[in-house]
Amino acid sequence: MDPAPRMKQRSPLNKRLRRVGRALGLISYYQSRRDSANDQRWAIIARHLDGVDRSLLDIGCNIGMITRLAAEHGLFALGIDVLDEAIEESQRLHRGVPRLAFATLELDPSTIASLPACDVTLLLSVHHRWSHHHGEPASWAMVAGVLARTKALFFEPASSHIRYGNARPDFVENDAASIRDYVERHMREAGRGARSLSYLGATPSLGIEPERHLFLIR
Repeated sequence: MDPAPRMKQRSPLNKRLRRVGRALGLISYYQSRRDSANDQRWAIIARHLDGVDRSLLDIGCNIGMITRLAAEHGLFALGIDVLDEAIEESQRLHRGVPRLAFATLELDPSTIASLPACDVTLLLSVHHRWSHHHGEPASWAMVAGVLARTKALFFEPASSHIRYGNARPDFVENDAASIRDYVERHMREAGRGARSLSYLGATPSLGIEPERHLFLIR
């Protein structure tokens, strides 16, 4: 079996170019482009939180819009992202908000165990990137590592094959029933059968994906 592909190292030059592009408005952040869905996704998530939940980890927080909503809900909320400039923008946008913190962290199969344990974890629009960079089996092993560190995982996969790169998943694109079956099959294995999975609904997405689908795994 071929080894899973590794994530390419981001050079300082590439980082500077991205910062310049965003400053000039040539590149926008994902959460800015999908702004209408941020509140919708959080409203769905908030309805399914337990009263005893105190901490939340937002993996791939982008510019922290949903992380902030979690903090305003009363949770200690930590947002992490691989993009330095996204974390810098999060810190700028949400400076002074209580119970809210951000950090840059690049996760891979060897570092997933470094994540802190939290009551609630958000893995929204991240799994397809793991699959793209590390291969699909490794991406689900990373999800298993996340599940081992949380009571409740809110999970949103991409709906189009192209988002996964060469690791094309076995579901019908933009088909809710097929995506639901795909997530349920892999989550049963990742959660070792000891988890419950609920389909929570869809929210608007971008471009070739009219919507993405949200799941809760306890």
